[in-house]
Amino acid sequence: MSSWTWVAKTLKNLRLATPTSTSTTTMRKPVTADQLQSRLPPLMSASAGVPKQKDGLAVPPRPKKPLTPYFRFLAQVREDAKKENPKLKITELMKKIGTQWDRLDEAGKEKYLAAYKKDMESYSATLDKYQASLTPEQTALVEQLKMEKMSKKDKREKKRRVKDLGKPKKPMTAFLLFLRAQAKHGDTIEQYQQLAKQMGTKWKGMSEAEKAPYLAQYNDAASIYEKDLKKWEDKMLKQGNNDVVRISHLTKAIRAKLNR
Repeated sequence: MSSWTWVAKTLKNLRLATPTSTSTTTMRKPVTADQLQSRLPPLMSASAGVPKQKDGLAVPPRPKKPLTPYFRFLAQVREDAKKENPKLKITELMKKIGTQWDRLDEAGKEKYLAAYKKDMESYSATLDKYQASLTPEQTALVEQLKMEKMSKKDKREKKRRVKDLGKPKKPMTAFLLFLRAQAKHGDTIEQYQQLAKQMGTKWKGMSEAEKAPYLAQYNDAASIYEKDLKKWEDKMLKQGNNDVVRISHLTKAIRAKLNR
């Protein structure tokens, strides 16, 4: 993945923060690491500097990682790039800056790399002191939070993966079918949420006979979904994507092979 593609995805729907400098000359004054950090939008900062807390135990904020060579370049040139291309969208501007970086020769990139290496040496020493200052309980909490973060990331990646692999979508529940029938085209999110609360109360008070049409519609859709899901899972097993298949279906497939 090229530099600009990664940045474009990171900055999608964000507004570029405008640096305070008004210089438009070619020669620029040296910029410190803190100044570079301050020029970046929140999502591009290495740390928010907020203590992590859980179950009454707090961990002091981890030291910020130095900016990579590319992000140093980005922070330094984006003011001029934005002024020169005021009508470009953020993603298009990031693409343009990414192209500038890709075309920069090794000598041009070396100064950013040298500054990064220098800051990394200082960061490593600071990080060692930080880790040594943590209590055993805080260290354990850091590891726990790290594992939880990785678990959430794995779930997001798996969800995105099964979508890309064409997994059939679950049918709407009987209540959601009922709610959809009551909603009006063009309702705002707030109006829909309010309607959902009202219809939730109404649904609880409805008789089985009143719910029957929606339950029948759901059962029909669920039957079709189960067949489509089985076909999709059989396909996934043939392709070697066993991790996206239900355990129950995988077990049946293994037993079927053993009984042959």
